[in-house]
Amino acid sequence: GAAWHMSDHDRVERLDREVRRRSKAPQVRGKAAIVYGQELMWRDGALAGYRFLIDEAAAIGDAEPSDAAVCMSYASAAAALAMRADLTLTAAQRAVTLAGSGDDLAARMVAQCALGTARQLAGDQAAADALLAPVEQLSVAAAEAGMAEADHLVNSVARAHGYAERWERAIDMTSSALNRGRKAGIPDLVASASTTLAELAMRTGRWTEAYGLLRTTIDDPDWGIPGQRAWVQGALARICAGLGRDEECRSAAATALEIALPIGFTVAEAWAASALGLLELGAGRPEAALVHLDRVDRIFAKSHVVEPGALWWLGDHLDALVAVGDRARAKE
Repeated sequence: GAAWHMSDHDRVERLDREVRRRSKAPQVRGKAAIVYGQELMWRDGALAGYRFLIDEAAAIGDAEPSDAAVCMSYASAAAALAMRADLTLTAAQRAVTLAGSGDDLAARMVAQCALGTARQLAGDQAAADALLAPVEQLSVAAAEAGMAEADHLVNSVARAHGYAERWERAIDMTSSALNRGRKAGIPDLVASASTTLAELAMRTGRWTEAYGLLRTTIDDPDWGIPGQRAWVQGALARICAGLGRDEECRSAAATALEIALPIGFTVAEAWAASALGLLELGAGRPEAALVHLDRVDRIFAKSHVVEPGALWWLGDHLDALVAVGDRARAKE
């Protein structure tokens, strides 16, 4: 776990092999699976991580329901990165059921956070708010007390506030998590919070600040495995499109797609395609913009993601359709 939080990915791999060689005990296997599943989802692809975590949860569920619940929670997160909202919700519901049969408060909060996120993606904001409110209260208190792991929950709840356009609360929570990550020297938390904060800055009109946050993350040569790099590059491409940094936008989008496509990291594909659509639209080339924005449309059509705050692209798509005179699709 410590190696994962410090982004020492080679060590995560070695330690996981060693743990599995030395012990088959469910309580040991479960703890290792929680960490290695996260490594897999960002390294080999979201669905690879999802399948591993689902299998591990099934293997340890009866003996260690709390660890199985956390595995299912991260499986839900992996499905969200693959933009499979149906799998996201199913895994989160299973996580909550498993956590309810254990006595681990942290596992229950992780599972409840996963379900709240899944409900929001499915378009049920009221249910998401009810689930995430206690997670926010407990995770913020734990993070402020020095429990660094809790800041990943803080970051997740902050992102949900951002999707719901509660800007002040989202920015405050993410900034606090980022500051704690920097103080504790946790690269993974710093990069994650920086990306969330950059997105929030972009959505509230502070594009230059957003660019600086992501550029700092990307310029760190020691940070990131494929999925992480693809996600940040996709976000950078969107910001560069808005700033008119054409070549940098195209380069970042190409990098994101080159990494994301072989491992099925669909969220980065959607970000990169939407960035290229915005770039072409801003340059007065709506036909070229539609090539990319129709690609995003196809991704979302398959995803079952209802929440429009997950990615701001629909307005660009509408503008491009109106510009080319496709009134039927624009009306739809």
